[in-house]
Amino acid sequence: MLFVGQGPAEKSIKRHLPNAEIINWVDQKELPEIYRNADMLLFPTHFDTFGRVVLEAMSCGLPVAAYNEKGPKDIIGDSKGGILQPTKKLLIAEIIKVLLEKSDLKKMKREAVKRSELFKQKPIFNHFIKEVGLGDKQWSI
Repeated sequence: MLFVGQGPAEKSIKRHLPNAEIINWVDQKELPEIYRNADMLLFPTHFDTFGRVVLEAMSCGLPVAAYNEKGPKDIIGDSKGGILQPTKKLLIAEIIKVLLEKSDLKKMKREAVKRSELFKQKPIFNHFIKEVGLGDKQWSI
């Protein structure tokens, strides 16, 4: 297991998962390679409203497991590019199930990329133009 970043849980992680690798700081340029080499991003927070890391991971083909909370559920949505569960117990059970079913994981990786495409600049801009009543015209940006 690889943990990237710093936080208050670091001592607990080291105690409970002594074989886990912890990288405290990573240059932004290194993240896509880390994402591409991982099986799943675990985003276990109830408080991060729009975790950019969720979208970054999915754009690199990395499925995300998160609580069904504002932010992750807006990004993952009803796609099969990630796991959304309301409780720790359900989230853990779903993660284990997916990691054991490698065929499901491959499909999730493809779906993660597909879902992340919705968050590119042009689709968002054109959706905004339509919503504010400026028509269905596709604008070039």
